[in-house]
Amino acid sequence: MAEFRWYHTYRPRSSRRFTYDDGETSLALWATDQLNLKYDQLVAFFGEEMLTARQTVRVRSRVDTGRMRSEVESYRFSSLTLVGIEFGWAEGNPHYAPYQEFGVPSHNIKPMRAVQQTYHEVWGRTRTEVAR
Repeated sequence: MAEFRWYHTYRPRSSRRFTYDDGETSLALWATDQLNLKYDQLVAFFGEEMLTARQTVRVRSRVDTGRMRSEVESYRFSSLTLVGIEFGWAEGNPHYAPYQEFGVPSHNIKPMRAVQQTYHEVWGRTRTEVAR
């Protein structure tokens, strides 16, 4: 009778946000590491999307004074249960950003929708990334 055994100690490759190790089998460690790897991939993806979204909103900004483009901000935040980004103009900086973004018909300012269009693009890419 032939017998083959392979003993392998699994070494985690992730940030180890979620951990479980029963001390006897590396299967639990491998499974939680796979979850951690996916979470790490999502955090990295959101970091890239944060930079892409900020640049896209800057490009779509139609006010050429430079202030509106330079005031575009973006942030990434993550915790154990949440990963996300914010991008666009902070409230009141510059003060005319909402008027440009949403438009003012009485002053013949058409909506720019730079943040809205970028949001829909980011949402589409995010759905694809999460589904992987």
